[in-house]
Amino acid sequence: MPSYKYNQKRKIYCFTKYSEKGPSSRYRTFQYLPFWNQYYDVELNCLLDDWYFDKNNNLFTLGLCFLKSLHRRLRMLHEVGKGDIVWIEYELFPFLGNFAEKKLKRTGIRFILDYDDAIFHGYGNHRLLLVRLLHKNKIDELILRASAVVTGSPYLTNYAKRLNEQTIEIPTCINLDDYKLKAYANNKKRENCFIIGWLGSRTTSVNLTLIKNAIVEIADETKIELWLMGYDETQKAIWTGLPVKFFAWSPEEEKTFLRSIDVGIMPLLKNNFNLGKCGFKLIQYMAMGKPTISTPFEANKKIDRAGINFFAETNLDWANCFREVQKQLLTIDYRHNREVIELYYDAKTNEATYRSLFEKQFNA
Repeated sequence: MPSYKYNQKRKIYCFTKYSEKGPSSRYRTFQYLPFWNQYYDVELNCLLDDWYFDKNNNLFTLGLCFLKSLHRRLRMLHEVGKGDIVWIEYELFPFLGNFAEKKLKRTGIRFILDYDDAIFHGYGNHRLLLVRLLHKNKIDELILRASAVVTGSPYLTNYAKRLNEQTIEIPTCINLDDYKLKAYANNKKRENCFIIGWLGSRTTSVNLTLIKNAIVEIADETKIELWLMGYDETQKAIWTGLPVKFFAWSPEEEKTFLRSIDVGIMPLLKNNFNLGKCGFKLIQYMAMGKPTISTPFEANKKIDRAGINFFAETNLDWANCFREVQKQLLTIDYRHNREVIELYYDAKTNEATYRSLFEKQFNA
């Protein structure tokens, strides 16, 4: 699925990092395409298409697919003309310099950058010295050249705004229609088990080291289960002997998982990359009317608009929060979390903002 084309007048070329299977691309671009399509002629190019997510592909196949993707991206860039807008998720060519963005700027084509992760730290802290030397300032240079920058969290906004005043924060949101609640029963406490849920990925699994001791402590006091969806399978052994269940991620099973847990958690190790996280998992938990416990980073605290969720840093904090949530499930109405998502984090709330952003760029 290299490209999608819609027939309208003014053109927006969208260059995403992933296909719809990649969460960042799915929630930052794909879910808005039907809305953008109402007003613009939209063409979309994915750098890492569905082949990237196929575990059966070997290195040769992946390399060949990547070269084909690079060729398609270069070919589409040649189609862009003056008066068009280019929407870029992160960067056009990872690890290959910013020659393409420089050319867009030089030829007077306006481009918008979109960030929901602090990828600028990825280059600056890369394990390879050559990458650090060649690309440590790459993202800063891109932000300086961009016509506008869209960010997903306060940390990213503050970083980008010091380089480009045309920075706007648009949180990563969900289509609330996809998050159907069953008949609400006041999150009534299960008689047999308290279920703690984590939704993540292989790369974010390391953050769960923050709560292991707290899980050990709570498991000695009461019957609990820790449910992990999308966890790195190679790290399962560290949970041996603990009441942990593992679930493979799929879009079909994700919503069932979220409905079934009692509390959703988002522990984050304190590092520059995590400081840029948008708190998206909290939004998913809250959309299902669940309480949350998370590391108190700025984005996470901002999402807690109803002031009824929990924050933890130390093992003691996490253990106490687990106890408190379990105690309050019968008395606190966590439907307020759902109401927060309806007001601030449903994708529909962003539509007017995107329309205004694009119109400003077309009329500049």
